[in-house]
Amino acid sequence: MGWEELARSTWGTVKNPDAVRHARALPTLAGAAAIYDQGTAEHSLRVAHTSVCIAGLLDLSEKEIQTVWWAAMLHDFGKLTARVEVLRQVGPIKEADRRELREHPAVGCDLLLALSPVLAPIAVAVRAHHERWDGSGYPDGLEGEQIPLLGRIIAVADAFDSMSRPRPQRPGAVDASEALEELRRWSGRKFDPRIVPLVVELYNNGRVVDATTVDVTAVLDSVQHLPGAVRFPQLSALSARQWEVLSHLMRGERVRTIAHKLFVSESTVRNHLSAVFERFGVHSQAQLLALLSGSDEVITL
Repeated sequence: MGWEELARSTWGTVKNPDAVRHARALPTLAGAAAIYDQGTAEHSLRVAHTSVCIAGLLDLSEKEIQTVWWAAMLHDFGKLTARVEVLRQVGPIKEADRRELREHPAVGCDLLLALSPVLAPIAVAVRAHHERWDGSGYPDGLEGEQIPLLGRIIAVADAFDSMSRPRPQRPGAVDASEALEELRRWSGRKFDPRIVPLVVELYNNGRVVDATTVDVTAVLDSVQHLPGAVRFPQLSALSARQWEVLSHLMRGERVRTIAHKLFVSESTVRNHLSAVFERFGVHSQAQLLALLSGSDEVITL
């Protein structure tokens, strides 16, 4: 059975308690990535934002929008098995280390499927995000429309953010206009020619943030594009500081870490969290994360 067939066969319409239970693990998995490597976590949040915006322009279904959000948030999840020294290696990367890193789409897919087959739609997109339109990608060498659509979306969003984000292996980063020009150059060769113009349109309309101009409100605004339980009018009523605290919380960070990054006391962070809890009618971080993740609706088998 092919990857897309597997996704379709496991993405039904009847509520399944096991599906809901496994879906609740998704914020925890994203949080694990944040703890392992903060840069990757922030990158994934921007890629998820861009992917959801692309999905909206393509008029994808609510279920597909939810799926692409979590697949983008977890697209580099497989890097958790890579050695830290490889991820943070400075300068040109060795070929053996490159081969290790190229395993991360398949590893991430396998980890999600090992958690539960009901996560197959997300796993499929994770596996496909380094496939290329001309068949030169990995791990399966798919080409054109053989590549699952959500994987093609994430591939473009990932490439745009990666080009504009300094990394240990490539300290220099290009600005957004140069990154967009690269996408145009490879449109129809590396990337789906239908998706590249959409990223250009989104950026020109101020709906895509690049790695050099991270705006917490703009990034987290993508949560409001998600259907069902993740659309909350309370989000628009949060103060700028509450947005900051919430964004760090959603990345899996602890109160002490948030306080350190925002240069405030832990009690100040707790006060902001208490105000957010009250606005959403919850009493704990776990309840808030479960509510905002929309986990009861992410998987609806």
